[in-house]
Amino acid sequence: MEEVDSQLLAHAWEERLTVVTYDLNTFPLAVRQRLEAGSNHAGMVYISARYRQNDVGAIARGLVKLWRAEKNEDWVNRIRFLD
Repeated sequence: MEEVDSQLLAHAWEERLTVVTYDLNTFPLAVRQRLEAGSNHAGMVYISARYRQNDVGAIARGLVKLWRAEKNEDWVNRIRFLD
């Protein structure tokens, strides 16, 4: 799975897309390895388990709130938690 995470991070970087995920098991390691290798990422948002995966509306509202608060920030290598 970590190889897939690394590939996703690389592709997201190329497209300048922030990754949004519930995965606190493998993604943090992939992010750390990428940074240690001298590569950047386009931002990570980890979603807390308090958000049910099928509650798309609550997740969307949380992401919009985060975006409004930080839309003018540089998201390169930025990590945020939606909790």
